[in-house]
Amino acid sequence: MGGAFAFELYCRFPNKIAALILISTGAILPVSDVVFEYLRKDYTMFCNFLVKFLYSKNADETIKKLSNEELLSLNPEILENDFKICSKVDYRNILKDIRIPVLIIANRDDKMVPLKYAEELANEISHSQLVIFETDGHMPHVENAKSTAEAIKEFYLHELD
Repeated sequence: MGGAFAFELYCRFPNKIAALILISTGAILPVSDVVFEYLRKDYTMFCNFLVKFLYSKNADETIKKLSNEELLSLNPEILENDFKICSKVDYRNILKDIRIPVLIIANRDDKMVPLKYAEELANEISHSQLVIFETDGHMPHVENAKSTAEAIKEFYLHELD
């Protein structure tokens, strides 16, 4: 939901934000009804399933295990509410009005927020740059931390310095 927070902050304080960095997000965040069905049916199974979507097959097993433990520690109603909020997100109407530099980082085979949503951002936001990592998973800042940091550094040096 980080992208939704970034868009909301931009809407509320456009003159105070110099740039945006959006990672694995879109202007909309559709959530399948199947997500809610599985979440309510078997929370443990859902958490295991969610971790498979969050991380690539090659992700560190310790990270996956810790993420799963964290999800299992949450009240299922909190996670369900988070997904409800995501399903209502829609910032498409502001994209053309964004006039600050925007870096968009995505994984090519992200199953949580497919690449087409990042591409939509890049197509609609006039001063944007799209960086695509050739991997799956939803967490480039975790799995490709060095490459993500490098992309952010380059963006900063060329757009904000």
